[in-house]
Amino acid sequence: MTDNITAPGNFAGTAWADYQPTQDPTVANWGGSDYDRIEKGITDGLEKTAQGASFAAVRAGGWHQLGTVFDRPATAEELLVTANADYPVFLRPLYAGIEEDSQVGTATVPNMASICRPAADGGVQVLGVGSKNYQPISNREAFVQLGDAVVDVAEPTAATCGVLYGGKRAFMCWRLPQGLMVGGVDAHELWLLVCHSHDLSQPLIAAITPLRTVCQNTERYNLRNVVSRWTMKKTRNAKVQLQQVRDALKLSWEYTNELDKIATELLNTPMTNARFEAIITQEFGPGEDAGKRAENAWDEKHTKLMELFAVADTQANIRGTAWGAAQAVGEYQDWMTKAIQKGWDSPDAYRFWRSVSGEKSTQQPKDAMLRAVREYAGV
Repeated sequence: MTDNITAPGNFAGTAWADYQPTQDPTVANWGGSDYDRIEKGITDGLEKTAQGASFAAVRAGGWHQLGTVFDRPATAEELLVTANADYPVFLRPLYAGIEEDSQVGTATVPNMASICRPAADGGVQVLGVGSKNYQPISNREAFVQLGDAVVDVAEPTAATCGVLYGGKRAFMCWRLPQGLMVGGVDAHELWLLVCHSHDLSQPLIAAITPLRTVCQNTERYNLRNVVSRWTMKKTRNAKVQLQQVRDALKLSWEYTNELDKIATELLNTPMTNARFEAIITQEFGPGEDAGKRAENAWDEKHTKLMELFAVADTQANIRGTAWGAAQAVGEYQDWMTKAIQKGWDSPDAYRFWRSVSGEKSTQQPKDAMLRAVREYAGV
């Protein structure tokens, strides 16, 4: 079960027309627009052109504050064009330099080809090298003809599109319109991500993911935490594969139903302050032989966790439940643990990225608490 990354304050599922940036943890400017200064932080990988970043989004941009943001719903084709992603990909002969009898020249490499796109100066840009029989798939084919068509039956909404690494890779993301609601509160949103490469570093992938994709870091996170995935060989028959992709991604809806069932049972399971305290002490307490420093650290953590579970505004709709207990620990791990400032615009920037990257000290306590409350509720 994929963990839900908590945002500051409540964010519940809403209609796309009412979608607000504060509801999406990938929206705020966590890394700052001064991305060059954060060399070891957020390396978004987005292509930068004379016209701006090759990125487009609906309603809310990325924390990198780059590209174009639509203030209305946009089609997949609109995002594709606005993100400078609608470029053809084609093969050209691959040449190698040779030196023979003091004569320097070039020769065609047999059975190999350069994978190219048009360059901004009117020439040709080489994206990668492949077999001469390789059949490139354009971003339009991958996103508009395949991705948008695959989810058309569910009436999805295109959300983001971006070009990475100078055109070598690209992605498009859709917000599935039927957000998962847990007893009418605490939304769980699922997204469709379609991504691929033109340098053969990545196959064409369609995946249901827990997070909106806005750059290469969120793409990497989502591909590590997919709900379901389908990988397609690079052929020209993308349209033929539609039903196969739909069949594979159907698992996401089964996952949604299962997650809904588990979370709803936790939401319907009462939990007293005393029981919550007993669980967190067992899971995170210092133990009988702990020293003074460990005791003091636990006292501080214990106080914050009890406040989150018992009185915090973020628990208003789920207070006193097993689901609220899991979310209290999640909120503490995401937003109240110590964070470094060095190399980041703010501690919260580091906290957020630590959470989405699955850093062990942040993720493991969440997993432990979820297991504990599921055992308590018999789920």
